[in-house]
Amino acid sequence: MWNRILSCAFLGSHERDPECKAVWEATWEAALSASGAGTKLSALLRTFPTVVGMVHSMCKELSWHRRVQAVEVLREVIGVVPDATLVDQLRKIPQQAHALLRTLLSLIPGPVWGGQSAVLEAISEIVCKCEPFLTFTPSSCSETLVLEGSSEEMESELRVANLTSDGLMSAILNDMAPSLSGTEAV
Repeated sequence: MWNRILSCAFLGSHERDPECKAVWEATWEAALSASGAGTKLSALLRTFPTVVGMVHSMCKELSWHRRVQAVEVLREVIGVVPDATLVDQLRKIPQQAHALLRTLLSLIPGPVWGGQSAVLEAISEIVCKCEPFLTFTPSSCSETLVLEGSSEEMESELRVANLTSDGLMSAILNDMAPSLSGTEAV
């Protein structure tokens, strides 16, 4: 129950209407102490999959306002969560992360709208935060970023981004798969 309350309150605290925002911020503060989460970071880590799912849903809405709000939430999460922890959290939810980033990429082309620059910045911030964990692997027509990691049971890789020759990201975060021979090209 607390994960949903914390997630909704966190998203609501990014509402544009000042009265709604104030109510959600008060709810967020009350939920932090009542749930035992304590800090913003610990609450975000606790609710990470839920927040990512809600952000993804909001990015798919028809309302530009909701899309901008979703990207603002995502950018704050990226800013609060330390680099290595963000990578670990993304590894735990590879399908969700992949779907979110594909949706973000789909918001860039098409008619100009006020949130496009924020979407690009969010994608850039994710890649920059993950940069120490990325390697570039050349392929015939693209550069591929591979996020490497290990767990106690197995070595794993998480493909983070495929940068096509014209510089546009075409895919981010494929499923985590066991790596049999270290880093593999996509």
